[in-house]
Parts: sequence; C-alpha cells; structure tokens
Amino acid sequence: MLVNDRRKVELLYTLLFSLQGTPVMYYGDEIGMGDNVYLGDRFGVRTPMQWNMNLNAGFSSANPQKLYLPIINDPNYRHEAVNVSSQEENPSSLLWWIKHVIAMRKRLNIFGRGQLKVVESSNAKVLAFVRTHEKQRIIVVANLSQFSQATTLDLREYKDCDITEVFSQNRFMDVDEGDYTITIGPYGYFWFQVDTAEKKDKADASGELPLLRTDISWERLLDNYNEVRSFERKILPPFMKKCRWFGGKAKVISKISIHKTIPVKVDGDSHFLTIIEVHYVQRLPELYFVPLTFVPSDNILDRVEYTVQSVVCRAEIQGKAGFIMDSSYDKMFRDFLFLSMDKELKLKFDDGATLLFNSSVFAKIDRLKEVDSKILKSDQSNTAIIYNDQYFFKFYRKLEREINPDLELVRFLSENTTFQNSPKYAGSVELHESDGSTIVFGLLQEKVENQGEAWGMSVDSVGRFYERVMAKAKTVKLPKLINKATIKFEESPDIIQEFIGRGFYERIVRLGQRTAEMHMALASDPNNPSFTPEKFTANYQRSLYSSLRKLVRDRFALLENSLSKLEPDVQELAKKVLSLEDQILECFSEVYQVKINTVKTRIHGDYHLGQVLFTGKDFVIIDFEGEPGLSFSERRLKKSPLKDVAGMMRSIHYAAFGKILLNENYRDRDLEFLESWAEQWQHYVGRYYLGAYMERIGMGNTLSTEYDVLLRTFLLEKAIYELGYELNGRPDWTIIPLRGIHYLMKRYQEEKEERKSSKSKV
Repeated sequence: MLVNDRRKVELLYTLLFSLQGTPVMYYGDEIGMGDNVYLGDRFGVRTPMQWNMNLNAGFSSANPQKLYLPIINDPNYRHEAVNVSSQEENPSSLLWWIKHVIAMRKRLNIFGRGQLKVVESSNAKVLAFVRTHEKQRIIVVANLSQFSQATTLDLREYKDCDITEVFSQNRFMDVDEGDYTITIGPYGYFWFQVDTAEKKDKADASGELPLLRTDISWERLLDNYNEVRSFERKILPPFMKKCRWFGGKAKVISKISIHKTIPVKVDGDSHFLTIIEVHYVQRLPELYFVPLTFVPSDNILDRVEYTVQSVVCRAEIQGKAGFIMDSSYDKMFRDFLFLSMDKELKLKFDDGATLLFNSSVFAKIDRLKEVDSKILKSDQSNTAIIYNDQYFFKFYRKLEREINPDLELVRFLSENTTFQNSPKYAGSVELHESDGSTIVFGLLQEKVENQGEAWGMSVDSVGRFYERVMAKAKTVKLPKLINKATIKFEESPDIIQEFIGRGFYERIVRLGQRTAEMHMALASDPNNPSFTPEKFTANYQRSLYSSLRKLVRDRFALLENSLSKLEPDVQELAKKVLSLEDQILECFSEVYQVKINTVKTRIHGDYHLGQVLFTGKDFVIIDFEGEPGLSFSERRLKKSPLKDVAGMMRSIHYAAFGKILLNENYRDRDLEFLESWAEQWQHYVGRYYLGAYMERIGMGNTLSTEYDVLLRTFLLEKAIYELGYELNGRPDWTIIPLRGIHYLMKRYQEEKEERKSSKSKV
C-alpha cells in the first residue's frame, strides 16, 4: 500500500501508536515484508514469516510445494531482501525502529488511554493533536505531505510550557504567547512532551530542598518513565551543581539523565547504584556515579550523616515523608560494601551485567570486629571512606566504560612487583557489562599513616628558607645559578646549602629515588601487554610535536584574550611570554628533529607534590588516576617516564612561588626580593630531585641529548598546560606558570648560546 516508502511507513506507525485504543500489528509488519495481495481473501497476510535467507525463509524445512501458502516472491519483498536475521544486525533497520518506538510508547504510559484533542493548524497538510492522561501531555505533529511544510499551531493552553522532543529529549522553543511555529520535513513527525516551565519560587530562593511527591513505591520509582523524567529535570540538576565532586559546573548543561540503575538490597532497604549521564551543549557527555536510597524522616538521624551533599531532595513516597539520600552517607550501606568485598560477592542481573565485589590477599579483615566507617570531609573529586582506621575506600564519582587506571596501576604494583611505596590493593567494586566493558565504582586500599602531603612539607620548607633569607641574605649577594641538569648538595653555593638545609635535601633525594623505583616497577613485566615498554618511533615523535603546537596555539590565544583581566605586573610578564611563541615552537621542534632511542612505559600521569604522602621518614605515592582532563583510554597510553619527572619539577616550582602567594604576611617591598630567591630554591631543589632520580634509575649524572630534549619539552609543555588551568580557574596564580615558561626559555637560550660557543671553539 505504501510502495515500500520508509518515511510513509514510519509516519503511519507513529500515528497508529499514538491514537486511542490498542494498536495491532500482524507478523511481518515489523520488518515491512508486505503481503501477497493476489492470493485473495485473507490469505495475503498468512504467508510464511521471513526469518532468514534460507529455504522457505527459515519458516519451515519442508518441500516448498508442501507449504500451506507460498512464500512471497515479489523481488522487493522476498526473503533474500527482507528478513528478521538481516534486520537484527542493522541498527538502522525498520525492525529496530519499531522496537524503539514500542519501547517509548510503553515508557510514556499515555497512549491508548486518556483524551485526544485536535490542535488547530494553519496548514491543512499538517495534522496535530494532543494526548492527555492524568498529568501527562503529548503533542503529536504529522506532516502528511511529500514536501517540507511550515505551520503555526494554536498552543495557547500551554503558554510558558517547556517543549521536549520525546525520542531525542532535545528541548525545542518554549510556548510563548500561544502561536507555535514549526517546520517539518516530508512525511515528518514529532512527539512533543509538554511540561510546566521551571520557575524559581520563594522556596528555591531560600535554598529549600526540592520535593518529590509520588504514589509509586521507592522500589519501583526508578522504573517509571514519568517519575524518572521528573526526577531528572527537577531534582538532579540542583543536586549535582552543589556537589564538590561534580566537574561540570562551569559548562552549559543541556540535560541530565539516568543512564543505568543497579538495585541492591541492604538489610531490607533498597539502594540503587545509579549512573547519571550529563549532556553538555558543546562538550561530550560525562558519566557520574550516585548511589541512592530513601530514608524516612523518623530514622534519618540514626542512619545517615546529614550534610549538604548527602541529601538529594525531600520526598513523600506513598504518603511517607523522608529524604532521598546519597547512600554513601548511610552507615549500613557502607558496611555492606566493606563486607561484600571481603566475601567477594557477585550479583548478576537480567541484562547480562555482573556486579563484582573483589578482595585481595592483602586485605586482612577482622570479622569479629564491628565495622567502623567514616566519610572524609576533604574537598576532592571522589568520595573517600575510612574503614576501621585501616582501609581507605575511594568512591569514584566520574566514570567511564573502561578500567580505571587507578585500580589497574595500584593492583599491578601490589600483586606483580616488590614496590613498597604505594598503598596496597585491598579490594574493588566493579560492574562488568554484557558488552565486555568495565565500570569501576570504587577502590579499597590499605590506609597509610602520614604527616600530610609532600606539598605541605615542601611549602613549610620554603617558608623556613624565606625566613633565613629575610634574616641574613640582604647583606649577601644573590648567587648566580649553576646551569647544570643535576646538582649535588655540595656543588651548590654555600649560602644555598645553608638556607635549604641538608635535612630537606635528603628528603628530596629520597623522593627522587622513590619516583625512579615506581617507574622501574611499572616497566618490570614484559609479558603483560598493558605494561610492556614500547619504543619511541618517528611517527610518535611527530604526533607529539603536533599536539604541542596545538597546545601552544590554544593556550596563547586564551592568554591574549585574558590580558585585560590580569594585574599590570602580570600583564607585562604575559606580553614577554607571548613574544616567545616562535622560540617556544622552535624549542618544541627538537622533539622530532632528534632521534630518540628510549621507551614509553606506564606512568603515574598526574605526578606532583600533592600526589605523594610524607610519612615522616619516607614517601608513599598515591592517586594513580592520571590527568583529570583526559579520558581513561588516553590516561592508559604509555609515555616517557620523564613526563612524571617534569610534573614533579613543575610542582617544586609551584611550591616556591605559591608560598609567596599563600602568605599574606610578606611585605610588598620584600616580594621582588623573595621572588628572586624563590627562583634559586626551585632551581636547586629541582636539580637535587632530578639527580637522585637519574642515579637511582641508572642514567648516570649527565643528561644525554635525547633525554635533555625530552625533559625540557615536558617541562615547557606542563607549564603551558598550567597556564590554561590558572587562567580558567585561578587568575591570581597565572603568574606562576608564566614565570615557569620564562625561566625555562631563558635556560634554553643560555644552553643554545653555550652550544654555539663550544662549536665555534672547535
């Protein structure tokens, strides 16, 4: 009847599914196999179903002559062209389209019941009507013409309402004064969901939590399309934006949706491990993890830690008042996680996914001891839980459908190497999906007793250095920097030795040694493809240079556009750095001009003083998640270990100048004086660290040409990357990466002149 026109078929099915009553489909309709109208009577719709391309369309193995009715032999509709098997393998087929439309019809729970009212259209070729049932409203628009049409719909009843296209969940223009103009393609159609526009009332202005009221039980709430949609639109956006771990606050959000819910029973209470998908206007979507539960008001104080981030919203579920909470703040749920990892519990679900609670040989849980847990209040991108003051559990908030490098590296170092300076792997919570992908919800490690991060230790040392400088150095001439890659304590000027102190020097040496040992451990298994070292290639060097050029172009464009926002002295330094662009690109070009015979290995990826704990005697390296701005697959790529070294040396530079920014007690007239000594501190401390690293890893005490090029490249890359980070997040700190770039280019020019001078002498 429709001459196999896919557009007409889709249009008529959307009308069939959206009208009142129960739509009926006959077998074969879902694949468009057609009818043999020449058979007469009703025999045309009783031909064999076309399952595949085999004999008798896979319907029967009998002799074709013995079939009750013959198979369809029309060239356009016969089983070689149209069959279930081929359409199941094609996501764009009519079969898959029918499946999606039926699933949407079931979720909406409005079609087939309720009321139908025709909407006045200015174009007779465009049919429009509204379906209403309880609080739901769907506007169906259908273009019955073979050409694109424009029409104006009379939607005055829905003034100031939000209009959302059902299948894509894209927002269309809101209804303004009542006339709604729309353009629609040939045989096109829309299902529009109409929602009352969000309005900020006095409760919102006062910061009162939103209220979710429903007659559906908590156990079934997240299975109901309309309740979920209301939850996504009204509850999740304000909750996500107030959470410290949510990284999309500065981005324009187009919508927030619940991607997946995993039900878990804990002492009779229902918890849902919820994966939330956040869609942005100009960025790729991101996945976040929020475990949810409903807690009645009468026992909330007994079960949960009530904080701003722990409460999602107020709720009245089947007349019972309470709160929807983040389950990680529920003690019973936290205990369940801990004990489930010890038991290595496995939960399988109907969709083929498996929730695994893993344990390790290093976990020694005392089952006779009551579980004690508490959430750390620190401001970070994950949620940290301490168990029995013995284990540290990290709930990952931002997720990806790939193994988290933090879990991968910690487990490898614990179970496959003798490296002792990272926390031991003790367990994990992982979701293994039917397609083979893995989502890591959390990582359990041994708790490390410490005196704080190495950043705090270093900043304290810088403070003591400045105190000595202020007390003694005004009468001492600033020593000239020794321009060597590595420097021993005894080789540095006497005044520097006195001001830095041998105690701190020995700590920095130990930090360099531990860094080298970490890199040797990560490269110690040639039989594991994920950790086998790989050689540098010419193509890799060129791709590295291309990425560096793009980084320079993007960051310098951002700097130029931000000049007016900077302080006058910072502007002056920024202009100097901008003038160095050509020299920076020349410096970067060496990374592909020099043949580099070294290897790429797995590295930490986000290595700095804040990722190292100081125990009082030694250092423990933590947080192997990698660079937050990269995807998990990018973080897992093998890179030169010198990239970590460069990250730590830049962190040392930050400690030197950060102390000046952090301490408001320094007098303005002393700042320039202190900044010149800050450069001395970071120069020598960085070289102490590098020397200890090189000696421990077996590189000697002299950088070869190729390693010199790599280290300089990574240092400069890191400083330019930091420039963008500070301009976007902390403009007051922009001067630190600017100083770093200027310092590195000054050293580069000096080395270049030395090379020229030595060549001319030869």
